[in-house]
Amino acid sequence: MFSLRYQLGRQANGVIRAGRAGPLRSLFSFGRKENEDLGEHLKIVPLADSPHEKLRSIGDKLTTVYGDRASTCEKCGFIIPSCPSDSSCTDRVNFNLDNQYLLSDGKKPILAAPQYMRQGERACIVDWESYLVSRSFPAASNPRTKRILSRVFTFPLSIAKALEDLYLKDEKKYDYIMRERTDPIVVSVVGARAEGLLPLIVWRELAYCFPDNRFEVVVSGPDVRKDLHGTSVQEERDKLVRVHYFHGNFEDMREEIETSLSPDLYAVFNSGIGHNDEIYTGWKHAMACMLGSGKPTLLTCFDEQDLKDDQAGIERLCIEEMSDKSLEYVVGPSKNIFGSCFGDVSVDKLGVRMIFSNSHRMICESSSK
Repeated sequence: MFSLRYQLGRQANGVIRAGRAGPLRSLFSFGRKENEDLGEHLKIVPLADSPHEKLRSIGDKLTTVYGDRASTCEKCGFIIPSCPSDSSCTDRVNFNLDNQYLLSDGKKPILAAPQYMRQGERACIVDWESYLVSRSFPAASNPRTKRILSRVFTFPLSIAKALEDLYLKDEKKYDYIMRERTDPIVVSVVGARAEGLLPLIVWRELAYCFPDNRFEVVVSGPDVRKDLHGTSVQEERDKLVRVHYFHGNFEDMREEIETSLSPDLYAVFNSGIGHNDEIYTGWKHAMACMLGSGKPTLLTCFDEQDLKDDQAGIERLCIEEMSDKSLEYVVGPSKNIFGSCFGDVSVDKLGVRMIFSNSHRMICESSSK
């Protein structure tokens, strides 16, 4: 898979210094002009012939999978047996061109850092375009801007939308989300992978979606950097968001984490718990801890099929590990309006599949029978 980790991996040493501009420069730029390159000149290049190693490697994998059964599609540059003129080909075209843009040299105004908001202002979380405009991103109406920025901001925006939807679902029960409170809202992101590499400037958007609140974001999982375990970072300017890091399995660290950071919402991004028995086994103890807590849990998936599989995995978990609990879908399985619009490529023995981080979602909560 062509992962977000490629874009963010070089910033790993900058996470704990995220309050400063310097370490973020290869992810976001500062003070760039909107009339710089937006990639309109880019043309489709066959993946196998790409000047970029990351794209060539995908071409090589496709050649290995398909062999003589495939040829290069002139429209998208992918090596596949057939390429119908439908949305899947369009997604592959965007993948080819957007990655050329990201991997090329030169200034990229799309990656201009989001600005601070004035006190009392709130980011609009109706849809991606409204959000980008409300946050004054350069070239906010450009489709490439939405695709590329959604790849990063899908994580805090999916959480923000979940919090808003919980409140709209039951204002009395979830009143704590919208009212001004002296203590911060605590969001626990479990099993973090790419989202564990996000700089603080990205998580800061939570506070701009809910300007009357402060946030504590707990990022935990085996893929969180070991040297960050037990550390936290808070931006010096406004102190609206603090991010805490824990390396290891959530079920083993839960008591350590939640003694001082009891969550208002759990978030699990693209777990794949229903994909196969191996992934289910790896997740079942952590997932049972979260779902059994009685706190709402946001679960996201790559696509509609992934959603159906994960829903089956969760219901299997309830039977096998939580027989004393009743599961409720507070927000039912559905499309996530703040899912990533930037497709990633998954290549396996069955071929190529375009996937979109956090494309679909559900919010679950349990209660005693």
